[in-house]
Amino acid sequence: MNDISERRLNIAALRQRLRELEPGPGNAPARLIPPGPSGRTIATVLPGRELHNSAGSCYVAESHYPPDHRHGGVALAELWEPHGPALACLAKDDNLADFDFRRAVFLDTETNGLAGGAGTYAFLVGLAYFEGETFCLRQFFLRHPGEEPALLAELEPLLARFDGIVSFNGKCFDLPVLETRFILARRRPPLSNCAHLDLLHPARRLWKLRLERCALGDLERHILATERPESDIPGWLVPRYYNDYLRTGDASLLKNIFAHNHHDLLALAALSVHMAQLCASGGTDGARATIYYGSDLFSLARLYEETNRPAEAEATYRRALRMPLAPHLRVETVRRLALLFKRQGRWEPATSIWQKLVGRGELFPYEELAKYFEHHARDLVAAERLVLEALREHQRGRLRLRHEEVA
Repeated sequence: MNDISERRLNIAALRQRLRELEPGPGNAPARLIPPGPSGRTIATVLPGRELHNSAGSCYVAESHYPPDHRHGGVALAELWEPHGPALACLAKDDNLADFDFRRAVFLDTETNGLAGGAGTYAFLVGLAYFEGETFCLRQFFLRHPGEEPALLAELEPLLARFDGIVSFNGKCFDLPVLETRFILARRRPPLSNCAHLDLLHPARRLWKLRLERCALGDLERHILATERPESDIPGWLVPRYYNDYLRTGDASLLKNIFAHNHHDLLALAALSVHMAQLCASGGTDGARATIYYGSDLFSLARLYEETNRPAEAEATYRRALRMPLAPHLRVETVRRLALLFKRQGRWEPATSIWQKLVGRGELFPYEELAKYFEHHARDLVAAERLVLEALREHQRGRLRLRHEEVA
């Protein structure tokens, strides 16, 4: 037998072996992980049920919450309110102006690795959504990677029901992972045309100046004032726990993973409402979501400014200036407030701010006042005086030529 014939036989044998391993009609079901030494299977650790379809079987755990259930002080029924305009502002995405949480699904996945790519798959897909007045939380689980076709077959019609998605870093991770798995299974990704509210970037816009980290667990602790149980595990440990389960069959390792995913979904729901209420109310005293930190007010005012809401921006900048602020943040606040007045042609309050900042080591008030006197007041003498004064301050080493904007 020549090399070409032998190679063809090997390829044919490999194809036959792959067909035998593939779950589905006429094939053996995916091999389940045998129980470990403790004998604890997934059903004994996490009550749920087995789902069967034409592609095989997978496991699902379910929880149901009434509309008055609270997480982080937020009632789930508050998701029914019209939050679209506030969400569009938060995400800087006009496509979210009609976003309705009652027609959306909250999504959080746990994967076998964090690198992404074709080798990464979601072994646990957590979904939360409303069915009537009940908030349903369903966690679809792969007891073995061979159950993935069955899991995708369950997800496809369910996800196709929704108009929107809510996630945390889902645009960069969760959704691409799921879309890749659907494509590899020769299925159409069901969420590709949905409006997507990814809370990670809005959260950073609001709180990165105050919080060292803006991970979902940190926001739950510092913003929603809710502590997770000590048994909660960090996200980076999740793949290790699942791989240990695949190796040992000990399902007790999975309990904390399911709990972590469960908490993430409830936190997503509560944080969505809290952030929308902050944006809608400005975090004013007496509102359901109140801001008590000057840095948070500055961040919200800047968001208003960047989304063309000048009245809200001005009011929020002024509130920020009445609260404790780091010196550099106070300078940036008054600078942005003056530029807001300048864009509106309100020269009196703008020049008042710049004049108060002259002599405080910043170049921009000299520059802005000189331009005002030259181009609007037509007072060239005053403009020249400011330029010469700025040059003297620079020569004395008392003037920063570049203003570093707050990131």
